[in-house]
Amino acid sequence: DDLGRLNAIEPAKIWWLRGEAIRQINEALQDPGRATSTGLILAVGRVALHESFYGDRELANRMHRPAQKRMIEMRGGLKALGLPGLSMRLMRWTDDIMSKYGGTERFLEDDPEQEGIGLKQSADVLDGYRFDKGQELRKRIRIRGLMNDEG
Repeated sequence: DDLGRLNAIEPAKIWWLRGEAIRQINEALQDPGRATSTGLILAVGRVALHESFYGDRELANRMHRPAQKRMIEMRGGLKALGLPGLSMRLMRWTDDIMSKYGGTERFLEDDPEQEGIGLKQSADVLDGYRFDKGQELRKRIRIRGLMNDEG
């Protein structure tokens, strides 16, 4: 969708790529050797984020995020994936953003050894990526009384 918004790719190709991604994910889910692979776990997380921002937020929160959580649990937890610290931090951050943005619980556990990304930082990043989503997140945070000038 980002490439479509920038008119860098034809809409028909976007739909084909989306369909191909779904087909590949479904195929991998049917293969016991790939069903909980790191790449598939990351792909399901990306689908959840995409749906949360551009598509069906309810679907992201009801299906994709819980599915990713189950896949991670089947592998023994987030640390067991063997991802670099930055990747795990980004996964936790996107989970946090989706939970605040969608008004749901978080699905991924925190790591007390790694510093998280603050609410203000999260909204600032979203402002640069999708200004409308950053503003919506700021509004939700203010409503909940969670944001302060230092955050």
